[in-house]
Amino acid sequence: MKGIKIVNRKKETCSTFKLKLEPGTYSITELGKIINSNGKQAIDRKLRSWEVSYSSTGRGAARKYTIEELRNPFKIFCITELGIDVHTDFNKIRDVYYFLLNDPEVPFWPAEKLSAFLDSMDRSVSRQSIRKYIEKLIVNNYAGIDYQNFKYYFAYKDNYIETTRERYSQAWRKYWILKKEEGMDSGYAIWDMICCYGGVARKHEGIAFNGIYTSQIDYLNSLVCKSLEDETVSLFELYNTNLIRYKEQDAESIFKSDF
Repeated sequence: MKGIKIVNRKKETCSTFKLKLEPGTYSITELGKIINSNGKQAIDRKLRSWEVSYSSTGRGAARKYTIEELRNPFKIFCITELGIDVHTDFNKIRDVYYFLLNDPEVPFWPAEKLSAFLDSMDRSVSRQSIRKYIEKLIVNNYAGIDYQNFKYYFAYKDNYIETTRERYSQAWRKYWILKKEEGMDSGYAIWDMICCYGGVARKHEGIAFNGIYTSQIDYLNSLVCKSLEDETVSLFELYNTNLIRYKEQDAESIFKSDF
């Protein structure tokens, strides 16, 4: 099986988007409006929680702030642009967004599958959290539900077997025959499906990214990739290698389920 290309938006596009907060000098009033805080104590507290290096001089309304460094611009983007709470684990959001933004198949994975994949690399993110992170992209119009395309699969516990629409339909036709025509209890009919197909037949609509927000999405992805690079040089290779291996296992499962 050929290796699967991981699309890295950061290297292929150049975003014109900029964060509202950038290194530079601001009056206390200007800075307060940008970060939505009033007064020195509130501004200082927020800058520290956002991992911003800064200094300030002067008193009262004449106070000036110098923003020296944004140590975690990805975190600031998530807070200011996506409305994500400051107490969130931003490494988990980053990991989820990396795969959503850099592989065309992952946006069609159910949250359970992406959660299981991340667990396989000891980068645990619950399916509930994954759904919440995706919802942030949707409510901010960065993405929407793609009702034109579905992924079909069989699921049982932590096992996922991708399948075709025809095989998905076949499984449910058999279920209804067993239930309605043969009078089988629904629980037994579902168990028959699990035994015959390897899981319960499901379909999952993916998400599609909004072209109107391409600049913001590309900028977000550049921050995601930079954060991974800063954490460890080998993390890119680890993620990409494991994603390819995970897909190869999927392909092998599909092949076996057809025989």
